[in-house]
Amino acid sequence: MNPLISIIVPVYNSEKYLDDCISSIVKQTYKNIEIIIVNDASTDSSLDIIESWAKKDDRIIVYDKKTNSGVSDSRNIGIEISKGEYIGFVDSDDFIDNDMYEFLLDLITKYDADIARCTFRFIYLDNDGEILDAEVDDVEKVYYGDDLRSEPLRKGTKPCITCNKLFKRNIIENVRYNTSIDQSEDLLFTYYATKNAKKMVSHDIAKYNYVKHNSERTDIDNCNLRSYPAFKDILENNKNTDESIYRCFVRIRMVLFELAQNKDNDNFAMVRKDVLNNESKILSSSYIKKDKKVLAKFYLLKYFPGIYKAAIRNK
Repeated sequence: MNPLISIIVPVYNSEKYLDDCISSIVKQTYKNIEIIIVNDASTDSSLDIIESWAKKDDRIIVYDKKTNSGVSDSRNIGIEISKGEYIGFVDSDDFIDNDMYEFLLDLITKYDADIARCTFRFIYLDNDGEILDAEVDDVEKVYYGDDLRSEPLRKGTKPCITCNKLFKRNIIENVRYNTSIDQSEDLLFTYYATKNAKKMVSHDIAKYNYVKHNSERTDIDNCNLRSYPAFKDILENNKNTDESIYRCFVRIRMVLFELAQNKDNDNFAMVRKDVLNNESKILSSSYIKKDKKVLAKFYLLKYFPGIYKAAIRNK
């Protein structure tokens, strides 16, 4: 078994990091790859660097956009022109371990999975290139059903990204990145991919290197107003029939709490309306477990009693 893997790299003004990124892909121990590099109308020397690499490695395919349209559009173009049975993504300022794609493909083969995922480590370039490594438990876990669909929505200290995953092509044939949002587009893509998947395998070992461009040591939190459109999309376009919808709703409630703390009254009113509309659905759904409904009620009653009372009236 030697299937083709398509690796899609969107590029915009990444001249400082691009050589390291492309080099790490070219050096993959799994050799049957095509490297699709989409230049998003860069104004620096990125295109020259890409073309130089393409002359040295015929596995590199260059797509040069004349108008800048963002990372999501670039990734979508890469999907459209790709030919691989499997598809992965790498951001142009990051780099990957030399065996990442061999590792992920082995996981998919071992478990007959549709998606394989490793974890990632943060690289802080402004702090002498120090690596803050992930906790490595060396544990493999397989997700099915509700757990599979809800996994992208779990809140943790790291964001949900697509670059640490390998997808079977057939589960993303009808999935594309949402070009209308600029935060959590990876989360949204992953969620809709998992809806088409039967199984995802995850291994807690870091193979992807996520470059941070400052020395901050705070945890990344996806739960903020910029992530809100992604959560709202999931709630509005999917039936309240499984755990993933509940988790998505929890994330929106957390956005509401954050807005309240920051006294952002205009956005608070907008999100409050959506929380109210969906809280009554959660409370009346026969698919949401009783203990989750109790937690939902407790959270609102403690922090937003007005919304709780309105949700009970609408139930």
